[in-house]
Amino acid sequence: MLLMARGNEHNLRITSEMTLKISNLKPIVELLERKGGKIAASLDSREVLRILRINRIPLLMIESNERYILHSHFLKRELPREKAKYKVARNEYKTVRREFLNEGIENILFKSTGLAPSFPYTSDNLDVLIKPSYQEKTRKILQKLGYVELRNVEEPQKFLFRRFREGESVSAIHLHTQIGWGVPFLDNDLIWNGNYRISEDDPIVTIPTPMVGLLVTLAHTFYEDKEVNLLNLLRVHQSLGENVNWEDALSQVRERGWLDGFLFSLLLYSHLEEKLLGESRAPDSMIKYASEKLSGFSALYFRKIQDRDSLQMPLKISFVFSKMLYYKKIIRDRNTRLTHKFYDIIATLLWGAELKLKVHSQPPMLISISGVDGSGKTLQSRLLLKAFRQCDVRTKYVWSRCGCSSFGRIVLGSGKALSRFLRFDKSMKSLSLQNDRTTLGHQQLENRFIRFFWTLAIILEMTLTYNLKVRIPLLFGKVVICDRYLLDALVEIGFSTREKSGHDGFCSTLLRLVTPSPNMSFLIDVSPRVVLERKSEEFSEADLNRQTLLYRELGKRFDVILVDAERPPVEVSEDIVSKALAKYYSDFSTLVKAIFLSNPAQLNR
Repeated sequence: MLLMARGNEHNLRITSEMTLKISNLKPIVELLERKGGKIAASLDSREVLRILRINRIPLLMIESNERYILHSHFLKRELPREKAKYKVARNEYKTVRREFLNEGIENILFKSTGLAPSFPYTSDNLDVLIKPSYQEKTRKILQKLGYVELRNVEEPQKFLFRRFREGESVSAIHLHTQIGWGVPFLDNDLIWNGNYRISEDDPIVTIPTPMVGLLVTLAHTFYEDKEVNLLNLLRVHQSLGENVNWEDALSQVRERGWLDGFLFSLLLYSHLEEKLLGESRAPDSMIKYASEKLSGFSALYFRKIQDRDSLQMPLKISFVFSKMLYYKKIIRDRNTRLTHKFYDIIATLLWGAELKLKVHSQPPMLISISGVDGSGKTLQSRLLLKAFRQCDVRTKYVWSRCGCSSFGRIVLGSGKALSRFLRFDKSMKSLSLQNDRTTLGHQQLENRFIRFFWTLAIILEMTLTYNLKVRIPLLFGKVVICDRYLLDALVEIGFSTREKSGHDGFCSTLLRLVTPSPNMSFLIDVSPRVVLERKSEEFSEADLNRQTLLYRELGKRFDVILVDAERPPVEVSEDIVSKALAKYYSDFSTLVKAIFLSNPAQLNR
């Protein structure tokens, strides 16, 4: 049974032995939907897919083992999409892995147990374990490959990197320098001293040994996810069927202080194995030991789960119960000093409060994207907006143009009325409204009074617009992306008035004094020939040449980043997104986050 994906090394093959000898998956799926003690007679294919999705079961696993489950047209349609997702994610990791190995950096996909497909493409992030000494080197490699470090979601000894294409995240690498969630759960020496191997089904996937894989799955599902899904049940079932060194496992969990959580999780998974898979692979001696040692509230809670009439997967674990054992683990950890334990407890309480209170503190940033009409400003602004929002950053998009606001129309209308009163009608013929925006066509404003009045009106309009739509969101900590900003306003004034000095110098000084200064400015630079191909009806080549020169001249004065837009839009987007996000995250810290001990410098002291 071949998986429809190929690597450079050889064809990937998934066999029923690798995916566990489950004779029939359909009863399991039906069991997940028990209602009133009765199993549903049939399930809609969309409902089957929903159940598989929330339980993190890859369709590739189902296809390779239980093809009749995919009999419906709907599931058959979903399968190619999942294969494409798998192929993209695996190819991205393959590139990263190659660069790591070229620098002598070993890495382990430590949450995978080898259950085929062993490459965990259904995860939100690809969790990669490296040695702490390689942290800076791997960071530089990922940045060189176009990845950006998302410091707003940083955790202790965890660093999330994303690579974007057309504003979409195409790869997310979550670097870990230790196996832990807030605090360490396993010693690094345990895994790096030979407790890892190459997965049987995929030569580019390095996984932990069955013992380490079992410990990782138990700790992650109980302390971090606080739920057991079907995929993790299958992973535990697989690990228990292999050679687990129970003496070493017990020694490690005692050393790190989470024996209670380990025993509870082992009993829970054993119970679920019997209910869903027909048998538990946990040794009788370990089940007996866990049953004898588990006491108090832990034993009562386990019996409560055992006595449930119905079973719903994923199985939720009590938040209070999980947290209670988490703090107990911190206190009992034999490898942590007393002062560090105190800090861990306080920090965990504060992080939890920040999460529960939904505190979303972030530093503000103003990014402007400028360029002649037809250069692709709006497209690149939208793609940048999408990338920031995918990073969970509160972002606002602002589009503006001289004379487009109600205020601008009122002022310019007043100017026209005044000119008629002063009999400057001839000069005002060059002032026109086109396409709901004020332009001066391709003629100059000959009368100095009209020229000054028009320029002043534009300055007042832009000052009001930028302060209301830009400054206020910045005060509330948002990232503001401006599609056209000061540079565009100044170029429009200079182009319309034909001024090379005087008004443009005055306008520049005044506008920069009364409006927010961009933290980062991009100038989309494209030749007039390309613009004419896109918007041939708006400007002549001579006009575009003059506008382009004005943009470049003012761009140099304002220290704007020149972006070559002769390239494909995808490449332009990757360039802008990587630079903007790198700049934003270069100093990601706020006073509010400092109170909750959640600034990056506090998380990784």
